[in-house]
Amino acid sequence: MLNRRELIQAIVGGVVLSGSLGCTSLTANNGLRSTSTNLLIGSTQNDQGEHAVTAIDSTGKMVFQTPLRARGHGFAHHAEHNHLAVFARRPGQYVEIIDAYTGQQITTIDATSKRFFYGHGVYSEDGRRLFVSEGVTETCEGVIGVYAADSDYRKVGEIAIDGIGPHQIARLSGDRLVVAVGGIHTKGREKTNLDTMSPSLNYYHFDGTFIERQSLDLSQLSIRHLDVAADDTVFFAVQYQDNDPLFEPLVWSHQLGKKPMPLSASATQWLDCKGYIGSVMTNKHSVIATSPVGNQLLEFDRGTLAIKRVIQIPDVCGVATNETQGFVSTGFGNVEQIQRGVMRTVHHSALKWDNHLIWV
Repeated sequence: MLNRRELIQAIVGGVVLSGSLGCTSLTANNGLRSTSTNLLIGSTQNDQGEHAVTAIDSTGKMVFQTPLRARGHGFAHHAEHNHLAVFARRPGQYVEIIDAYTGQQITTIDATSKRFFYGHGVYSEDGRRLFVSEGVTETCEGVIGVYAADSDYRKVGEIAIDGIGPHQIARLSGDRLVVAVGGIHTKGREKTNLDTMSPSLNYYHFDGTFIERQSLDLSQLSIRHLDVAADDTVFFAVQYQDNDPLFEPLVWSHQLGKKPMPLSASATQWLDCKGYIGSVMTNKHSVIATSPVGNQLLEFDRGTLAIKRVIQIPDVCGVATNETQGFVSTGFGNVEQIQRGVMRTVHHSALKWDNHLIWV
């Protein structure tokens, strides 16, 4: 097993690691982005328990902090107008739209009494629409809210989801969406249907036309996070909703019209993840999955889908990259720069970096 520095050097060509309160993946498919400013943005919590969106530059200098009324979760970036959508953690009541360079608040999407937000979303390629994963308050029935980013983010429609608990959304080519449907009915944060849950991977056109639905044989595997490669291959990660040990794959790949294929690791390596993968991302060479519960990072070969290396990192979760450099952020307030195999600490504070990170 490689040590931490050796693994970081091995995968620095396209990966950023982050261990903190939670997890994410970031690629171009998670929203339009520009890396020209080299800002790393994430939700944070200070030692008074106050939540904010925090941005630092590549030297570790804090650029802005924008207060949040509650814990933040995922992000989507609209490059043309430089809007950053900040999604509240499930069951979320807001989507905050801010300027990604300054942190200035632009507008807020408030959940109605009949809806709540699941914490993720994605912009259309032209940036005119923002798609948001939502739930019907009484039933947790899934919908994708469609908002006009070019018209003060007013809601202009919904896409009905076949299932409950839609979580992360990504964009494919040809104006298509893929949705990780967790299948879990919740009351607040309480899970109420673990014996009857039905997770799935769903595909839709932007106009709501259904394309395809895929599910796994074991219904206790909640599909929560995903990433999309340049060829529209979807890599998705699951979270096991049972206390029994699980020796089965927790990361899968899928292409439209085919059956899901598991990524290959040993039974022991899957067991060590303790049934929980919090984030998955892919680049040209690798697929990276993290387990904050198992304190593990797994790297798979992009071509063979076989495990390449594993490293133990406490509470590791988020994965992000830009073209030239990466960063490691932790729940202990450190941010470390990784560039050409060299790692150095660029930021230290009392902040706890939360679930998801994004480059703008």
